[in-house]
Amino acid sequence: MEVITAGELELFKTAPRQLQLPKKGDIQIHGVSQSGKTTLVLQSLEGKDFLYFDLRNEVDFPKIMQYVRRNREISIFVFEIYNLDISKLVLPKKGRKIVISWKKRELENFQSFRLFPPTFEEFLSFRNSYESIESSFLHFSETGSFPIFARSTDFIFRQNDRILHFALSEFQIDILTDIANNIGVSRSKLNIYASLKERRRISKDRFYRDFSELLEIGYIFVIDEFEKYNSNKFYLLDSALLQTIRERKNFSRLFENLVISEFGKRGKVGRFFRNIDFFNDEVGYLFLPFLDEDTIDKHLEKNLSSFQSINLKKVIIITMDYEEETVFEKISVEAIPFVRWATTF
Repeated sequence: MEVITAGELELFKTAPRQLQLPKKGDIQIHGVSQSGKTTLVLQSLEGKDFLYFDLRNEVDFPKIMQYVRRNREISIFVFEIYNLDISKLVLPKKGRKIVISWKKRELENFQSFRLFPPTFEEFLSFRNSYESIESSFLHFSETGSFPIFARSTDFIFRQNDRILHFALSEFQIDILTDIANNIGVSRSKLNIYASLKERRRISKDRFYRDFSELLEIGYIFVIDEFEKYNSNKFYLLDSALLQTIRERKNFSRLFENLVISEFGKRGKVGRFFRNIDFFNDEVGYLFLPFLDEDTIDKHLEKNLSSFQSINLKKVIIITMDYEEETVFEKISVEAIPFVRWATTF
């Protein structure tokens, strides 16, 4: 266990995040490793005295209380608990408590906040040194949005691999690898289990437990198929993970994952239907990075029956650089580049 005072901590200066933490009350902030949770907490406490407890290696409750009693003038206590068994942690009764964790914990009277790695819009604030938004997109798609990589691409994939092995078991990494190699494929969790079982011995209980933890922490986004049971598409949190563990490179699949990741990080819920990649309410989305004026009508005609089956009023086609607004069979259609869509929706 490591205990650090406010004056001993070096605050990593970053661009503002959209999530703003309250200034009062007990809170917990949870999310994947290296998403920026600790930095966000320290920024919210800038100028205040607090004790920071890093519980990565051990929990020594008597030692915690010893520090609390020794520093009676301090009333803010930050606990970095990673994936620690919460039953091992006894929090002091006095003062304000802030718990930083990989997954949400059952803590009475605590406000809970979830933090993902930056969206593309937040990423642009980190990468403000780039000359163009297009250059930023290339970096975003190639190396992901984890704050640790926002300013430098040195040893990017080696660092991604280190992050994965620090936070996850080998079997959980195998689950993510299987998903990475099947982005956009309609399948069930049982299909993933069967695929993994061909390569290693694993119980179904272990698979479902590890899969549920990946989903709970936020490494995976799952989109259900409309009106079909046990038919899903599985995506990874960030292109950094996808680029690191995917065995076959495919830009269209990477682009699809980028868009779903933006939806997921913003808490947008939807389903897919036939060739409609995502829809909610009366708006449907197609992910077509290489769309142009010669192919847009073909895609609209091919999917018209699907649009009508789920009563879409508007279709948004997310592209790399093609833009157009039109009306097709009384349906409003907008083709919009990713870089503009991700900073305006």
